[in-house]
Amino acid sequence: EVVRGDSAWSSGKIIIEGDAEIIELALNEAKTNLFNLKLSAPEGTAIPCEPSSITIIQGLKIANATLPYAIGLEIYESTESKQGVYHLDGLEKNSTLPAKGKRRLRTMKDIRPANVQDKIEIPIYEYETEGSRAIFNTIVGKMIITGADLPSLLPKDSEVEVTVNIDASRRAKVSVYIPSLDESFEVVLTETIEKDMNTAQLRDEITQALQLAQSLANDGQRDAHNSIKALHQAKQLLDEREHDRQTKDKVREQLREIWIDLETQQAQGEWPKVQQELQQTFDNLVEANNRYGNARISSIVDEYEQQVQQIIAKRDVKSARKLEKELSSMSIQLESQDVNFWAGFVYYMDANFDEIEWTDRKAAYRGLQQLKQLLNINPSKDRLQEAVMEVVGLMSPQSRASIANINTDLLRK
Repeated sequence: EVVRGDSAWSSGKIIIEGDAEIIELALNEAKTNLFNLKLSAPEGTAIPCEPSSITIIQGLKIANATLPYAIGLEIYESTESKQGVYHLDGLEKNSTLPAKGKRRLRTMKDIRPANVQDKIEIPIYEYETEGSRAIFNTIVGKMIITGADLPSLLPKDSEVEVTVNIDASRRAKVSVYIPSLDESFEVVLTETIEKDMNTAQLRDEITQALQLAQSLANDGQRDAHNSIKALHQAKQLLDEREHDRQTKDKVREQLREIWIDLETQQAQGEWPKVQQELQQTFDNLVEANNRYGNARISSIVDEYEQQVQQIIAKRDVKSARKLEKELSSMSIQLESQDVNFWAGFVYYMDANFDEIEWTDRKAAYRGLQQLKQLLNINPSKDRLQEAVMEVVGLMSPQSRASIANINTDLLRK
């Protein structure tokens, strides 16, 4: 029953059939209308209702709805070496609807044409914590592209552009564009209601957590033994009542807390190595700046130094890895002004020619011989760079990405 606040109008008792019932309300014009909501069982017993009241202001323009949670994709984050749910720019929490999020990603394996076993999965989630495991978030839906959908081979490390549009009613549309094939895909996600927890997925999470906990224990992390004990208890509870929803909810919450603790332990164990790599990369940048930089670059390096000190003070592994990548990229850009940098590519390709995957092996061999001859006449940096990039362009995406200490963004240009 819905009763207006002034008690001058009531809907009377209405039986709700199915999941919902539409009720037409009588409003006082140009006034604030308070309505109290009353629920009761068929025998008349009162049932708590949340919310217990609503307010409608007749004639007031309604503001656009917003996202109650951030929307993200489950991906493998190479910088953190971790699989989890990560952001889509434009779909942050409280974003005004309609909203659009976009991200460029890369495939992790070859997708062969006409092969339905080869696939790209794009799961969309509502999430609260960046990088959290998918099982602890609410799935919005999933888009799957298989080899049967593609006209030709999509190699590993190919770019995939994902766009997610959320309309005013919070319906999600996923669009995918693959530049190398000039192919586009689009799907409207139907609302997914998780009726029950996937027991197999919970077991898999326990197994993965046990593997990490055991590894940390072997490395001397004392707290990992407590995590191992808690995981065995969670596994036993799931074994005893695997079909009970409340039990699975309890195990899921226990797993969430255990994973947070394990990842904290893991970060603490990794910190000494991460700190050393960050400091070494910064020192390399300082050296490159001294040789090739200018006043503007020196100012940027000074700002980076402050960031390095702040991250070290906080022992922030995630930020350290992200900054280390930025510092390395800047060092490469500075060092690439030296002809010897490009000569290093020639030496690398000559020494590793048989291990490198080439799209045209014969053309690559001819190009490499020409590069070696070019080195003998002391070419300019620009001429050698252009010639090197022609041969590098004959490498497979996998080989380009695997060149040690080489900025892959530079190789894609």
